[in-house]
Amino acid sequence: MSVLLALTAISTGSLVAAAGTAQAATPLPAHVFAPYFEAWTGESPAALAQQSGAKHLTMAFIQAATKGSCTVYWNGDTGMPIANSTFGADIATQAQLWGMVGITEMIGVDDFGPAETFTTADAATVYNWAVSKGINELSFWALQRDNGSCPGSGASDSCSGIAQDTWFFSHAFEPFTGGTTVPGNDFSLAANPSSAALDPGGSATATVGTAVTSGSAQQVTLAVTGAPAGVTASVSPGSVTAGGSATLSVSTTSAAVPGVYALTVTGTAASASHSATFTLTVKGTPPAGGVVNGGFESGALSPWSAAGDAIVATPAHSGTHALQVVPTSSATGEAAQNVTLAPNHAYTLKAWVQGSYAYVGVRGGANASTWTSSSGWTQLSVPFTTGASGAVTVYVHGWYGQSALYADDVTIG
Repeated sequence: MSVLLALTAISTGSLVAAAGTAQAATPLPAHVFAPYFEAWTGESPAALAQQSGAKHLTMAFIQAATKGSCTVYWNGDTGMPIANSTFGADIATQAQLWGMVGITEMIGVDDFGPAETFTTADAATVYNWAVSKGINELSFWALQRDNGSCPGSGASDSCSGIAQDTWFFSHAFEPFTGGTTVPGNDFSLAANPSSAALDPGGSATATVGTAVTSGSAQQVTLAVTGAPAGVTASVSPGSVTAGGSATLSVSTTSAAVPGVYALTVTGTAASASHSATFTLTVKGTPPAGGVVNGGFESGALSPWSAAGDAIVATPAHSGTHALQVVPTSSATGEAAQNVTLAPNHAYTLKAWVQGSYAYVGVRGGANASTWTSSSGWTQLSVPFTTGASGAVTVYVHGWYGQSALYADDVTIG
């Protein structure tokens, strides 16, 4: 890709004097006197603007350091990158500055020969970049060269020297005209790699990369959530400038429960928040888990927690015992049990019940329930999927103001 001279006209309203403070950026007037500022002298453009009274400057020059290069510097000097480190203390509002920049390409083969060729594919790249930055003007040299009548030749005043349709570059850049909206600052975030499979006690790292997608770079605060018991996850450093990267570190202990866990890495900046998912697989066989004393044949409530409820001999769906849940006129009745299952796994809770408004369900790491009103034994089924911890609370619930209900043969499978 050939990059030719680019000049930036800057209003001193967006400059910072050496001993002063940042001033509000002001738009360029319709007619501008803007003398050139020689970037290679090492002087401060803000100081010279203040001393001379010149309210606008044209910064010169922006060019590549070597033939064939697409990386530009101030005056082609590799020690003067187009970055905050060069004139950053003098120039205060980036979005406005991009809006003052005009880009001129030499389409096709340029004066240095085929080694520097601006192709038809390059047109889309430049167009999309110019839109994302809010560039003020797109141009090319020259309109009479926008045809493919001399493919394979060198630079010419009457053709591009490449195979192309007539007016290809004109049509490619034409949609750029119009509109005054400058895209706001935004960024993207991704984890690479995006997953890892570890034995309990193992560890892994991934690179959390950020990139500027529009506007200018901003500070992005990074955090990671979703680590289950036995797993620790952190991002270092905890804050980067968009375009920078950090390291996601994940480690497990021998107590980590086998399963698949989704860790969420979130980047938060002033303009927006974006996230990426890192999928962690802890190897091994997930614990079976299940309801204890689901048939109530022990004759005791434990490990169910309940108040005012009881184990009865009749009616029973099977065996010789069942659970009786007794609501009152002003309060619901409930028996509940905490259960640890495999994380991120699909299960079905089943129970046989009878009575008015008999509810069966899970809450905590998953939320699902169903109910029935029946004078005889009816089986209820509640499908659910556990979360990252695998922990849920199973309950049998009786609606307040109703008569006692009964439950038996509570299972999870």
